[in-house]
Amino acid sequence: MPLLDWWDKAQHALAFAVLMLLGVMAYPFAPVRVALSLLVFGVAIELLQDLSGWRNGDWHDVLADAAGLFVMWALVGLHHEYRGEVASSSPDRL
Repeated sequence: MPLLDWWDKAQHALAFAVLMLLGVMAYPFAPVRVALSLLVFGVAIELLQDLSGWRNGDWHDVLADAAGLFVMWALVGLHHEYRGEVASSSPDRL
């Protein structure tokens, strides 16, 4: 068995990138809240898997989730910059 299952991590990153995109589309003025909420969700999933007894939580999955969130956050930021939208004009409300 490989040390790290890259396909599984790619799926985690992609899933959380899509969730981040949907979250930012739903709450465009709260990207920090969306990202932190999704990160807490990812950690909770792994903790609950570990407590279940038949699944194992994996901190690598949390890192992959965070990577997907970060990549989508950066892409959304680049999109806003390309469109000429200023992020400081719409402060993030925690």
